[in-house]
Order: sequence, then C-alpha cells, then structure tokens
Amino acid sequence: MTDLRVLTWNLRWNSAGRHATTQADYLADTPWDIAMLQEVAPGHWNALEAAGLTAGGMSAHHHADEDLRPQGKRPHGVALLVRNGLTLDTFTTMPGMPWEGRGLGATLRGLDSPVSVASWHAPNAASSGPAIKMQGYLALISWIAAQPGTTVVGFDANHWEVDPSLELAIPTDGRDGWYLENRFFGANPPHRLRDAYRDLLSRTPASDARRTPEGEHGALAVTYRRGRSEKSVGDRFDYIFMSDDLTCADLVHDYPGGTLAGSDHAVVRAALSR
Repeated sequence: MTDLRVLTWNLRWNSAGRHATTQADYLADTPWDIAMLQEVAPGHWNALEAAGLTAGGMSAHHHADEDLRPQGKRPHGVALLVRNGLTLDTFTTMPGMPWEGRGLGATLRGLDSPVSVASWHAPNAASSGPAIKMQGYLALISWIAAQPGTTVVGFDANHWEVDPSLELAIPTDGRDGWYLENRFFGANPPHRLRDAYRDLLSRTPASDARRTPEGEHGALAVTYRRGRSEKSVGDRFDYIFMSDDLTCADLVHDYPGGTLAGSDHAVVRAALSR
C-alpha cells in the first residue's frame, strides 16, 4: 500500500458556534487522505460541507436510521472524511455503544486493497462511570474483531496514559473497574491493532526526543490537558491504531494548532505504509 495520511481530531462539541469555520479551514489546509473526527456537532458538519470537505464522507448525524443518530440536548457524534481520490462505503455504526453516534466504521477504497477504517469516541467515566466506559471499549474491540484485513482507527480514548514506557505491561487484576481499558493499551491486548506512535518510537530511537512529557504525570505526547486549568496535566488522549501489516513512517501531535482552532484536543496526523 502506498502511504496513507491519516488524521484524527476531537473538534469539541461546543466549539461549533464560534470555531467551526476555523476548524474547517484548518482541515482544508492540512495534508490528509482520511480524517476521523469526534464530537462533531451539526454546525461543524455544515462548515465542513461549505469548505468542500464532506463529499464521500459520513457523519453520525446522517445515519439512515434516525434512532441511530446522536441523541440528547447536545447531540454530537463522529465522522469520516476522505479526499485525494479515495472513497468510503459500507458505513456502519458500532453495535453495542452506550450512546449512539460515537462509533462509525466504513471501508476505504482507492488504494491497492480495501482498508477498514473507523472513528470512535470513548465515553467519559467522570460523567457516566467506568462500566459505561468499558461498554464503549467492548464495542470497539468487537468491531475490530469483525474486520477482515487492514484496519485503521482514529479515536479519543479518554484514557490516562498510565504506562508511558515503551515496554508495556499486562494488567492482572480482573476485578479492577478499568481492567478492559488497561488491557486495551497494555501488552497482549484483546485486539489485533498497534499504537502507531509507539510503533514509530520503537523503530526510530532518535525520535525519542519528540516525546513531550509535561507536569507530574508525563506521557509520550500531549494531546489534551485534563483537570482544572490551574492544575491541569498534559496527557495523551488521542490515538491512531493500525493493524500489523502497517508501519508508521511519521506522526505529529499538533496541540497548539488544534487548540488555536477552537478545540481542546490536538490534531494527530500519521503517515502509514505497508
């Protein structure tokens, strides 16, 4: 497979009123072939459409079954965008998600072989509790298991990077309410995908200098700041995961650019190849 440029970004649901056009302009001026977006509100989609970025894409707000669209007073969901001659088909929402519209998969075509792609957003345990969050992780794991070949997922994990070392451990306490999430990011995970950034670091030791630990926690990179602003901690919430037949040639975490455009998350961009 020739290089595939992948982007993932949580737009921040309440930024649509003031920042949707700025975010659409950022995406229009940034190199990517497929974009996996989270917290996409209707106003975001309208701005993306006005910028000419939605042709061939799909938002959770446009699911044929209205019952599977984002619900509630603050409806937002995920979206997939493509360009540069690539197309998407066989769109499907992820069965088993606790909230509709937070997981969307499709088949990417236009390369030498099809690629299963998805945008996913983990539930926030602070508001919903760990059981609901684990339900979201189980839905993603089940979707990954159903994919036949090359697979790429861009997502906001809402996950504290508890092990920023390159040598991952296997969590052992199955009674821990966070066990499934920690297994997802640990060694021998219950899925067949790999963290693209860890793949890059493991193969290019010189890129260790690109790590940006901040605050008392420390993470491989910072894509979100959790906690109150005066005591916030830099962490890595946003990921691109890929199947074993892919390698990551380059990856950028653009936290300044993403937040200046009105989000509270970095834009993560990776160049993948096979």
